Amino acid sequence: MRWSLSFLVVSFLCLGFVAHADRLSVEQYRAVAVRKVGHELLLKLGDSTSIILPVSVNGNRYTLEFDRSFGFQPEMLAATIDSSLKDVGISSPYMVEVLNCSNAAVEYSFLARGFTLEDSADILPCGKREYPNNCYKIAITFEGPPLNAKANSKSSEATANWLWLFLPVTLLLLLLFLFLARKNRTKVNENRTHIITIGAYQFDKRSMHLTFQGETVELTSKEADLLFLLHSSRNETVERDTILRIVWGDDGDYVGRTLDVFISKLRKKLSEDPSIKIANIRGVGYRLVVETANS
Repeated sequence: MRWSLSFLVVSFLCLGFVAHADRLSVEQYRAVAVRKVGHELLLKLGDSTSIILPVSVNGNRYTLEFDRSFGFQPEMLAATIDSSLKDVGISSPYMVEVLNCSNAAVEYSFLARGFTLEDSADILPCGKREYPNNCYKIAITFEGPPLNAKANSKSSEATANWLWLFLPVTLLLLLLFLFLARKNRTKVNENRTHIITIGAYQFDKRSMHLTFQGETVELTSKEADLLFLLHSSRNETVERDTILRIVWGDDGDYVGRTLDVFISKLRKKLSEDPSIKIANIRGVGYRLVVETANS
């Protein structure tokens, strides 16, 4: 669910970015596109939480900085940058430099001139080499304005108008997703309210089952009611009269030492966990005691 929500949010932001592309300056357009490169790169590294620091701009040079160190493979890096820029309509030539944070030395670089990376992988130096974990900055230097933004301005305008109609639908879908996710989470929580943990046991009051390490034993309705009552007042003594009134009531099933017999049955079914005890408080009633590791 977390990844799905992240995907919807990023999709919505990207749609909004493309819809406003014709209103952005070249510098703004590229800065947002470069930030998208950082986002996609972190996702490729299995990281959806680290922060991308503000993009610094010096002429046509845009520098990405991260709050974490990472390692990379040149082919993965080049493919991620290429696809991320093309996704937002930038296909102009650019140069990539991977800089060491401590001394600004260029650890790796390559030049892309609008070729298809898949067809020209051999021009990437050290394509298969694994660069070790380190603090890196990624500098992308562009040549000229984003080609698609100018050459296809009419097409971009038509796309932007279409996206303005599509954005409300995307927002509604996002809100619907959030509503259904919350509803499902609430339903899951409600479905587990009848599961009670007693020591190493799971007590399902609804189905009257006791589960210990995957093994399940059944309880009678009276055993389940008795165990639930004792657990509700765990570590406190429940008087015999209270137990008889709540568990047996006026149904006439109680005779002689019936309560003692049921207590004995429960003790046997809970015997796999030595931390659980049903203590007989002589002349008063019974107490469920669950010892903890610190007691």
